[in-house]
This record gives sequence, structure tokens and C-alpha cells, in this order.
Amino acid sequence: MDDAELSNITLAWMTSQLKDILEFDESHLRFAQTLNKKYYKDNSLDGPQWAMGYISESYKAYYLLDGSSARTPLQYHQTDPITGKSKNRLRNTNEFIHPSVRVRQARHGTGPDGKGLYKPPALANFALVSLADGACIPVQSGHNPFQSDLGYVLWDSSIDRPVTDETTGKPVVIPEDTLCEFEPRLYQGGL
Repeated sequence: MDDAELSNITLAWMTSQLKDILEFDESHLRFAQTLNKKYYKDNSLDGPQWAMGYISESYKAYYLLDGSSARTPLQYHQTDPITGKSKNRLRNTNEFIHPSVRVRQARHGTGPDGKGLYKPPALANFALVSLADGACIPVQSGHNPFQSDLGYVLWDSSIDRPVTDETTGKPVVIPEDTLCEFEPRLYQGGL
């Protein structure tokens, strides 16, 4: 078995999103987390620490043959089904950044295959900010993902090389998602 810390976070997120329309056996989440704790113990590793699990590089072998590119948050376009050309930018795509991204960066987590620091290419032009008292202030590293003193956390593209909205010309901002139902319990070891 491999490190499943990030898989468990993903499973907890999916379960939280779908709990109102599907029924889940919560004991499976507990079992998955128990297996992951055993993996860390059996391999004499500290942890697991939330959001700090191993990331396996997925762009290998057959993925490379088909080509790949970094995600482009809030920059997706309608595609003409006949010509294949991009048309209007999609609106109201309900995109969020998961708090685990902020936590992993704040804790100086490693990138894919344990190489370098975690810096998702999709967020290269975005900086983390918090809206407190109506002003954007940079978020300090090390914050617990459940602390409310951060105010409203955003990923803002106006800091470095702005990604702008085609219609308004304003910088694109992506909100940080909130953790629901199973995610806080996973973080706090309560599953």
C-alpha cells in the first residue's frame, strides 16, 4: 500500500459533496484512514500530516503521448463542436481552490515524486490573499485550515502577472473552498 493521505482528503471531499444525494458507508473512510496511519507506522514515517501526503507524478507514459497542459482556472472556453475552435469564456464555473493547497504550500510540502517544492502550475499567476475588513492582505503561512480569523480566503491573479476577465478586464479571483462534513473530521482524526 502507498501513502493515501491525499486520496483520503479527495475521498472525504467527494463524500461531503455528494452526501445529500448518495448514501455512503462512513466506516470506509475510517478504514482508509486507518490503513494510511498503518502505512506511516510500518515505514517509520511521521504522520500522516493533513495535506502533506506523497504526490505521484501522473504525467508519465501514455499521458505524455496524448499531450498534457496545466489547468487554467477560470479561463475555460466554449468550444464550437464543428470547428473545434474556442468561443466565449465560460462563466459561473463554480471553481474553488481546496484549503489543502494552501496548507501544503505553507508547510513547504514537496512537489510530485517528492521533487522540489509544491507549486501547482495552474496557480503560477495567483497569490493567496485574505479579505479582512474589506482589504486584501496576504495570508500568513501555517494557518490551520479551519481557523476563521483569515476571513474570506482568495487566490488573486492581480498580484504578479494578472489573469484578466475578457469582458471586464479585471483580474480573476478564485475563492478558497470551505471544508464540509467529513473533511474536518478527517483532519482532526475523528473519522
